Amino acid sequence: MVLAALLTGQTIHRLGQTANLWSFLPPNLSCYTDILSAAGYHVGSMGKGWGPGSLEGSNRIDNPAGKSYRDFEAFQSACGKRPPEELYDVTKDPHNLNNLAANPRYAETMSRLRAELEQWMKDSQDPRVDSKDDEFDRYPYVNGRGGKKK
Repeated sequence: MVLAALLTGQTIHRLGQTANLWSFLPPNLSCYTDILSAAGYHVGSMGKGWGPGSLEGSNRIDNPAGKSYRDFEAFQSACGKRPPEELYDVTKDPHNLNNLAANPRYAETMSRLRAELEQWMKDSQDPRVDSKDDEFDRYPYVNGRGGKKK
């Protein structure tokens, strides 16, 4: 019953039958996981998720808490990796879902930002400014594979 309150954002007295121990989650109750998933976020759970209860009549295929993963590393592996460069219009896209880095309209901005970053790295004596030293860019991935040299 507490899990249903957390997933829906509703207080227990507003959940009706869903607040019972062996309940069901009716289709009129949306969960945070539904909202996040619809916005492009990857959602998942470990362990119990939602239950005990029944999903029958809820129009749901998966557990409302999201797909179940054995551990956080398995969840991270399913999420995919971030691209090497990212640029977002945080005013229009506050959740950073639309990466503009490869958009030709922002090529000049990307070029300017790359130059600023390179200058900052030189000024701060960042060891990555030397193209022969990519130690900091070869980090292990969650699935155990290391980064590749360029």
